[in-house]
Amino acid sequence: MIVLSPHPGTVRAQTRITLPRPRDPLSVAFLDYQKTIVGHLGSR
Repeated sequence: MIVLSPHPGTVRAQTRITLPRPRDPLSVAFLDYQKTIVGHLGSR
């Protein structure tokens, strides 16, 4: 997963998702990834 910054789009964060598929969106591991990614999106 790559998170880009707005204008100009530069790489803000890069995270390798290692969860097996199909992914359970209610698992603790999935929610940890989600929290990390949303944190990167919210920071400026």
